[in-house]
Amino acid sequence: MSRAKAAAAIGLSVQAYSNREAGATEIKAFEVVILADLLGIDPAVLFDGAGDIWPGAGYPMQVPNGEPGRAAEVEEFLYHLERIRDPILRRDVADAIKALARAVNDPG
Repeated sequence: MSRAKAAAAIGLSVQAYSNREAGATEIKAFEVVILADLLGIDPAVLFDGAGDIWPGAGYPMQVPNGEPGRAAEVEEFLYHLERIRDPILRRDVADAIKALARAVNDPG
């Protein structure tokens, strides 16, 4: 994949993308998720320790184009989740969020 294509996918100039690639600028979590989708891989493989909490390949993470602000919400969530260093607590938080989402979507 070209730098231009990757940069366009996450809404950056080629120079800004190159800065992230070189480590001069920090890459944002939602950018990693978008790039993983573009590459057809599970984003969990790109996040240290995320394999314990990411829903996996059966639930592809995509930031819908039609929802302004959604990417920022995803980025903020992943930022805070990543800050939880205890893997058991991180998994528990993720499980609680999944349970809340199920309850909201299936009030049954």
